[in-house]
Amino acid sequence: MSVKPCQNQFNGGEISPFMDGRFDMPVYGQSADIFANFIPISEGCFKRRGGSHFVETAKQGTALSFEIVPTPSDATVTIDGEWKSSIEGAYGDKIAYTVEAKDYTTVTGTHILKQDTVLPITLVSTTEIYTYTIEPTPQDATVFINGVERSSIDIGRNGTVEWQVQKDGYDTATGSEVVTCDKTIQVNLTCTYQVVCIDDDQAIITINGETTDHLNVEPGDTVTWTVTNGTITKTDTETVTGTMINYVFLDDGVKVFNYTGALQTYNVPRTITKLEIDAVGSRGANDGGYPGRVQCILNVEPEDTLYLYVGGRPTSTSGAVYNASDIRRVSGAVTDATSLASRLIVAGGGGSGGAGDARGRGGAGGDIVADAGNTASAAYGGSAGTSSTGGVGGGINGWTSMQGEHGHNGGLGLGGNGGYGLGGAGGAGYYGGGGAAGLVTKSYGSNGGGGGGGSSYTVAAQTVNVVHTKGYNINQGYISIRPIYEE
Repeated sequence: MSVKPCQNQFNGGEISPFMDGRFDMPVYGQSADIFANFIPISEGCFKRRGGSHFVETAKQGTALSFEIVPTPSDATVTIDGEWKSSIEGAYGDKIAYTVEAKDYTTVTGTHILKQDTVLPITLVSTTEIYTYTIEPTPQDATVFINGVERSSIDIGRNGTVEWQVQKDGYDTATGSEVVTCDKTIQVNLTCTYQVVCIDDDQAIITINGETTDHLNVEPGDTVTWTVTNGTITKTDTETVTGTMINYVFLDDGVKVFNYTGALQTYNVPRTITKLEIDAVGSRGANDGGYPGRVQCILNVEPEDTLYLYVGGRPTSTSGAVYNASDIRRVSGAVTDATSLASRLIVAGGGGSGGAGDARGRGGAGGDIVADAGNTASAAYGGSAGTSSTGGVGGGINGWTSMQGEHGHNGGLGLGGNGGYGLGGAGGAGYYGGGGAAGLVTKSYGSNGGGGGGGSSYTVAAQTVNVVHTKGYNINQGYISIRPIYEE
């Protein structure tokens, strides 16, 4: 590898950065011209001047505009070091600006250009200082001006104040203003007394003789209100302690739904987010099992519509019917798959008792796992519905010299049919109980086992304080709903 020394001698003489005592300046200049874009260094040689480096292709596009509109209008605007109030640039350009005027505070800043922009800037006077004061009533109310607890502020002309006055038991007052002179404002806090009829938004409300649902009052005032829908009237008198909302139920809010055999609806009152639920299924036919009961708090949205089926006691021994009671979100036939899948609360029905000479009692409905039906001689009862499966149909103990039929399995919603018209049907529920077997023998006559009970259910995401009761002593089902008001 050859070594090439740095050339520092030319026809024009030595080329170096040392200039003291030189007499060949013209010739030196001719030689230096050859070294465009080179930098002489102190050791007497040169190095190449650094150049630019490629980063990315410059963005192409329509130029964007940026303009500053100052107040006062004769303020001086400087953009990127030039006296002008507007400029055009490319997307992403960083623009530096200054706005200044005599006797005003100077404003400086930067702006990243992303779209056409007009930026208004108001300067604050440094020579015109004004006092802005708030006097509240009551006097011990708390005053905030521009985020700081204080009742007055010194501020320059055209400065903005934002204020808030508050006190427990009163409505909070707020406001804002551009200051142009010394000013004192009076802020009188008031209380609002309001009456809301939860279950009838068409009800007529009067307060202190005025037909209105709210009234401005003072603590210690006495108010008398009346709410009526033409059929039911409620009235009361109370002393105001501060801003108040009085929620009124004309019928105390409790609605009880009994068996009709049809879909029923419940409209959640406005402002209500919780309902107290008491749901009970129905007993099975014959010596049927008693139903399940579910008590809980159901979380809802105001003005939701809920759909209800209330269980009725079956009249047929072996035919499965929907004797559970439930609340669901989707309207539909009682056994419609989509509607069934939307159930929020289910109180299981009892299994039906068997018929014949030997009769098994139906299993109790309710709880996460209901009770199985009883066996009658050779006719086995159906098993219970659970939280995940229907009950299994009851079998027969032997087939010698007899005629009969096994019970049918329960499923989602309905219980299974009983066998041979003698076995009891399974109770309905979240999952229904299994139907019982029925048979006739020469030696023991007719036998019918008891159907299994149906299970209960609550949707975990929307229910709290859940209490399950298995075998609740009642024949017909019902659902009771009471709105819960929470302040």
